[in-house]
Amino acid sequence: MIHFSCPQCKTVHKADDQAAGNVISCTACGLRMRLPPSPPPTALLVTANPSPPREVATPGEIADEDEASLRAELPANYPPEAKELGRPRFRVERETLPNNAFRPAFVAFLCCIPATICVLGGANFFGLLLAWLWIGGWTGFAGWWIARQLRRKRVYAVVHTGGFVLYDGRGFTVWHWADVAKLNLQNIDQRSYVYFIQVDRLLTTWYRLRHRAGTEYRFWSTQGPRAAQFGLLVQNETYARMLPAALARLQAGESVDFGPFRMEPTGLSFRGHSLPWSQIGPMSFQQGKLLIDRLGANGGTATALLEVVDNSHVFISLLEQKLGRRIGE
Repeated sequence: MIHFSCPQCKTVHKADDQAAGNVISCTACGLRMRLPPSPPPTALLVTANPSPPREVATPGEIADEDEASLRAELPANYPPEAKELGRPRFRVERETLPNNAFRPAFVAFLCCIPATICVLGGANFFGLLLAWLWIGGWTGFAGWWIARQLRRKRVYAVVHTGGFVLYDGRGFTVWHWADVAKLNLQNIDQRSYVYFIQVDRLLTTWYRLRHRAGTEYRFWSTQGPRAAQFGLLVQNETYARMLPAALARLQAGESVDFGPFRMEPTGLSFRGHSLPWSQIGPMSFQQGKLLIDRLGANGGTATALLEVVDNSHVFISLLEQKLGRRIGE
């Protein structure tokens, strides 16, 4: 039997092992998702000299990489502060660039052709000056774009037990789990069409992490086999730290901001409109949006994309605790 939860509304589901890998709809919020693989069968192995048990990945996770091999791959300039994060677990790579990654640079070079013709056949000083400025501007943009794409390809993160180290193509940044000030995420149903015929459908999750110092890290759960595992790990680690801190602030009479929403001890605010907890209407998810009745302007429905709600995983949990009901009920 497969046990799993919806990444959007957290509703727990069960399915037979034969359904592993199929795409289903959540019965609570309607989100389309792919079932995780079924857990592998276990077997007993008896040896004369039994060794300590090795950590086995739970369903939906991948076992950690070999620590010695992972450390051997770290560059010489790897930050020494990473020792505070504990042992390295695995590495998250940047996906390969798409085929059209350098298309804007190619278009920029094409835009230089008219100005190049003017330079070759022109004699007017003012016209030549404008042509050279045109060529220089587009060439500079093309060079900047190519360098940017090549730098993005070198991005990776090494995940430790106490955080991770991010290499953004220029330098390293050490992230403790407590350094993640804001986490934005959005489940996206990507569909590919050929002549208006759907040929592929993929459920993926977009993540944006913001460091307390302002650094950002964005990635998709489909960027390699480790990206989805890293995304779930970030959610769990930040939830364990942010939820108690938010509860403590609310109990102390302070408010907590979640992007367009502000949670207060007495009620909830949305873009300047406040409502006591007892007057908040039904809540639901619809196409990646959170809808809360009676909280919008003139008593209407407040609507916000989940990706703009900072730390939405904490916000939704607090919201359900305050109202005493689950979203969609």
